[in-house]
Amino acid sequence: MATDLVYEIQSFDLTSARTNFLIQGLNYSSYIVLSLDGTASLRIDDTTNPAIELTELGQLQTTDTAQFTKLYLTNSAQTGKTLKIMFLSGASGFVTPGGGGGGAQSDVCIESSSGTKLDILTQDAGYGTASTGLAVFGKYMSSPTTFTANDATHLLTDANGRIMVGGINTDVTVIGKGAAGSAVSGNPVLIAGSDGTNARILKTDASGELQIDIGAIAAGTNNIGQIEVLGNSAADGSGTDYHFLTDSSGHQQIDIVGSLPAGTNEIGKLAAGTASIGDIGTVTTVTGVTTVSTVTSLTDIAGNGTADESDGATATSTSSAQIAAANPNRKGFECRNIDATDRINLSLGGTAVDNTGIVLRAGEGWSMPYPCYTGAINAIASANTPTLAWVEW
Repeated sequence: MATDLVYEIQSFDLTSARTNFLIQGLNYSSYIVLSLDGTASLRIDDTTNPAIELTELGQLQTTDTAQFTKLYLTNSAQTGKTLKIMFLSGASGFVTPGGGGGGAQSDVCIESSSGTKLDILTQDAGYGTASTGLAVFGKYMSSPTTFTANDATHLLTDANGRIMVGGINTDVTVIGKGAAGSAVSGNPVLIAGSDGTNARILKTDASGELQIDIGAIAAGTNNIGQIEVLGNSAADGSGTDYHFLTDSSGHQQIDIVGSLPAGTNEIGKLAAGTASIGDIGTVTTVTGVTTVSTVTSLTDIAGNGTADESDGATATSTSSAQIAAANPNRKGFECRNIDATDRINLSLGGTAVDNTGIVLRAGEGWSMPYPCYTGAINAIASANTPTLAWVEW
């Protein structure tokens, strides 16, 4: 004659430590550990009996007539950990998922409190050795339930019964085989991006370096960063770096800090009578001057009918000598080197030095800018005694 299945479920919070804690109200022949996320052990009937370490879905079964009336629970303090056990009597056997304990495996069923029997399914031999077990079900929910701490929950599936990892609108954590900083182990996890519609695997080159293609850059005035251009004080780059100097309008400033080397090269050459850097050509017409090369008479340069000017054709030498004395009333001064070979060098106020100051090569002239310098004017020749024709007013 079949015996009705009787069972009881008890839960234990493992936050507080216990030693041989007596579980009350027991008169059963079997138990199943429904859930355990910590560690605990049981002793049957007497605290001196060997402890049985509990495992999730582990079970113990005696015969229908051999029942235990006392169970003693021992656990260390484990914050947030729980133990749930089902105690049964009246069953001739039951399934033991996860192993643990013996017992017959035929004619076995577990009933819910409403009397519904939980069927035992036989595994297909194609997946390994044929055995029986309890079916595990999940649940499809278009809008999953939000549970609270310590709630027992179901497995979540999609509409096709496939188990979902991470749920809906929830980040999925994937843990690879290789730890950070260690060599890669096993197959890697592919990382994809989106083109706005479809998922796309990120592309790398043959060395595994990520390839980034920059599409067309939209027109506009925005800069992609700023590039700073520096100069260096040494030609080989081993000196000090310096910024390029500009004025307030952004124009680069160039200062000539060394003297121009000796030679006959010219910086430009313009037509006579035009202000220039270089060869002026011939002196423009001055009242009272017949020619520059042969000064005959300079009587009234100012054109006021009086002799308010002075002039000369002075032979220079390789020693500095005064050409015109200081004149506080000087309004103008022009001169020309009328020699065919040697150069003449002028100094305003100081000792004249060859190839320095105002350098007049053979045939070159110079006109003093206004307002005029009023001090003494000295000259020196590069060689021999070239003649300097000059006029002052």
